[in-house]
Amino acid sequence: MALFKEHLAKLQPFLKGKTFDLHAKTISDACSTFFWVFVDAPDMAMQGTIESAEFNGLKLRKAFPAHADWMVSLFTALKALKEYAKENFKMGLAWNPKGTKTYEELEAELKAISNNQEVPSSGAAK
Repeated sequence: MALFKEHLAKLQPFLKGKTFDLHAKTISDACSTFFWVFVDAPDMAMQGTIESAEFNGLKLRKAFPAHADWMVSLFTALKALKEYAKENFKMGLAWNPKGTKTYEELEAELKAISNNQEVPSSGAAK
């Protein structure tokens, strides 16, 4: 997330005073909402980024009334994503510290299952 913000900061001097400056700020803040996968309490983190995007979005709507439709769609989608995360991932995503199985291991398991054989054990499940 820090790298994303660092690159955005480098773009700011090029956007300052341009007609699409508000568009860029709104989209930048909206994109920050997708970092919910890295936090323990996504509901609160997403709420803050959505409010920040809406702040710039309201300025954008005032300056460019014709752009209201895509903004409404964007914020509707972000709020739906927030509700999805709130309902299904209250404490954030659960990461598997042991890693995942390789393609070959999964393929061997599927073949064993389809042939009614014993599933081979793998190092990833230990």
